[in-house]
Amino acid sequence: MGRRTLLRGLTLAVAAVLPLYGPSAVQAAQTAATAVAVCGHTGEQPTLRRGSTGDPTVEAQCELDLATKPSRYTPIAADGSLGAATETRVKEFRACAGLTPDGVLGPLTWAALNTWAATPHTCAAQGTSATAQTAVCGHTDTRPTL
Repeated sequence: MGRRTLLRGLTLAVAAVLPLYGPSAVQAAQTAATAVAVCGHTGEQPTLRRGSTGDPTVEAQCELDLATKPSRYTPIAADGSLGAATETRVKEFRACAGLTPDGVLGPLTWAALNTWAATPHTCAAQGTSATAQTAVCGHTDTRPTL
């Protein structure tokens, strides 16, 4: 088993247990596990808020798309800039995950996001799917022929 696979498994296991033990477990988990790049952009998971930019923001946007897809939310653009659309999606996701919908991606949000992006859940409040963005997760805008 590779190091990355082991770290991803450990992170997902810790994220699944966190809601049972509260904030003190989150602090312990931050020192015990290395963040995992579910979408492959970066493993960095700093606190993000409106105005944040860079690879951690792209990773968050991609994970938000993966996490909210089963609930029929229209994908947001993974453009690396945390603007109004991403802030709204963070609030929607935090509400789905049982967190205060404040629009900030901190340790609790990252833990829930890593879990939901890897194994999506369905939110109680369903979105209304509209036209998808051209580049979901920032990888490509080409569509395969099926």
